[in-house]
Amino acid sequence: MCGITGFISFNNLNEFLRPALDCLSHRGPDAEGMYINDDEKLFIGLGHRRLSIIDLSEGANQPMHSNSGAEIIVFNGEIYNFEELRGKLPNSSFNTRSDTEVLLNLYTTYGLEMLGWLEGMFAFAIYDKAKGQVLLARDALGIKPLYYHASEDTIVFASEIKSIFAYGIKRELDQDALKQFMLSGFVYEPLTGYKNVRKVGYGSYSMISVHKEKLKIETGRHWAPQTKDCNGKASQIEIEKLIDQSVNSHLVSDVPVGLFFSGGIDSSVILTQTLQNITPITINYDQEALIQAGTTNDEFYANKIAEHLEVPLTHAEFPNESSEDFLNNVETLSGKAEELMLDYTFIASEKLSEISKNAGYTVMLSGMGGDECFGGYDRYKLVAYESRYKILYNFIPFSIFKKVKSFSKKAERLRNYFANKDFASKYNSLVGYFSLKEVGQLTRDSMGTDSVAKGLNSLLLGYEHFSPLKKAMLMDLSGFLAHNFSVADKSSMLHQIEMRVPLATSKLFDYVWSLDDSEIMSVNEAKILLKRYLEKYLPSKLIYRKKTGFNPPLDKKIDQLGYKKFIDLINRNKLGDLLDMSIIETMAGEHYNKKSKNNTYKLYQLLYLSFWYKNITS
Repeated sequence: MCGITGFISFNNLNEFLRPALDCLSHRGPDAEGMYINDDEKLFIGLGHRRLSIIDLSEGANQPMHSNSGAEIIVFNGEIYNFEELRGKLPNSSFNTRSDTEVLLNLYTTYGLEMLGWLEGMFAFAIYDKAKGQVLLARDALGIKPLYYHASEDTIVFASEIKSIFAYGIKRELDQDALKQFMLSGFVYEPLTGYKNVRKVGYGSYSMISVHKEKLKIETGRHWAPQTKDCNGKASQIEIEKLIDQSVNSHLVSDVPVGLFFSGGIDSSVILTQTLQNITPITINYDQEALIQAGTTNDEFYANKIAEHLEVPLTHAEFPNESSEDFLNNVETLSGKAEELMLDYTFIASEKLSEISKNAGYTVMLSGMGGDECFGGYDRYKLVAYESRYKILYNFIPFSIFKKVKSFSKKAERLRNYFANKDFASKYNSLVGYFSLKEVGQLTRDSMGTDSVAKGLNSLLLGYEHFSPLKKAMLMDLSGFLAHNFSVADKSSMLHQIEMRVPLATSKLFDYVWSLDDSEIMSVNEAKILLKRYLEKYLPSKLIYRKKTGFNPPLDKKIDQLGYKKFIDLINRNKLGDLLDMSIIETMAGEHYNKKSKNNTYKLYQLLYLSFWYKNITS
């Protein structure tokens, strides 16, 4: 796990490489390196900050040159099957035990073909001197980030957006991304929130070369979900084999490995396979605030499961925040997250990473991605069994839901879902809080939301004949899961922690993708495959239970602000330059008069956006 940055330009950007690399210092405290070519016609620079995980020797530092010196790589991530892939290079000589050197030699021997063989999480750049090309590539599911800015004469790339801006790229708001954020609470890749800053897509690569005195980018995919429906029955033996292999491969490390353990199904699966190797760490929230919000977390189950498996459990306390602490956290989060993303779990994830680092860990496993790869969300049930839920929705008056404040947030999502016509907009309404109509009103551009809907539908091109469940899983690869990976990467790297996700691999996703929907979930039960897996290790009462989330309770935090302070903050951060203040004031009034609606997450989204907007305008 590291940080990478670089440029390809007809302009001399050499002086910017150092400040761009310094922006990534927190990602790699163990070593740094830079390469700048000596070609006066095309300037190329590569920078690397290293967090040493595999082969801790200086020889494994980067940028790394091939034996011929004709290829140079900067690489962020881990290739878990690198020892196996070394066997494809019997005639190569190696100077290190690192996966970086294996990766570089695979490219020099096989070119782009090797991308399909890699099992791991990665973002890398390879400069091929002989061909005059630079290859940018990102792992199958997009676990590791790779941002870029492109024009006809300059391309810059980096692990974090702040490094992109260090090259002198101007911060500008992307209006399409703004509308998408308002609808979703995040932006779908390749958008980031900034104009002219994009992400290399999951399972994708970009080959950069010179064509007719301009920089040319050719893009392609090395992985995508299967392009035909291949329904089948699940083999529990096969799924157990794939999970066991994945978890074991993620334990490869020359530094200590731990586990972020929530007590949920996903992290429990990982724990059963790592009892003798790692220590689980969990986080405790303010229970009073959870009760007030009408929700809960898995702390009780985390304790019970650890007790049943006879493993020691380390507890991390999530501090009770004052109103000012909360506001400070939101403001700093808007800078640390970089992208437009509504996810306060970033704060808890960073806290866990800090505690883990202080406990001596450098690598932490996480169950992240288990929901997306194994069908774990309630919203998946809704799209898979829509006809049944629609009968219930039509039978129960919406006014009943409005009277139950703790449920009104979900009820409004349900109403938005059935109000939309096309699948992409319907599904997206289940992850966002604002409706298309509200976004049009807030942005004073009711027609502009049409382009957002078209953009969402473009994610499903070529997959129109798939089931609603498979379409939902596909959209999450560019959306909900992608933003979760961004949270995980940035929050963990702030404390030099490499977070690995054994349940989020292309092999596991492909296997589940090939199954009939009924093998993945039923109308009563989600994540069937993982729950069956756990039956060998845990009693049913610890497996078959209501799903909870990792989200800290926000109701209490928003309520403590009060109407006046909330509106004052929104005005101070000049959000009225972007959105209609009269609409915001109405939403805040509905929430704080305690009679109309629970707008907690809408108000939090507006608060986050106001601080994010302040960052790019100050």
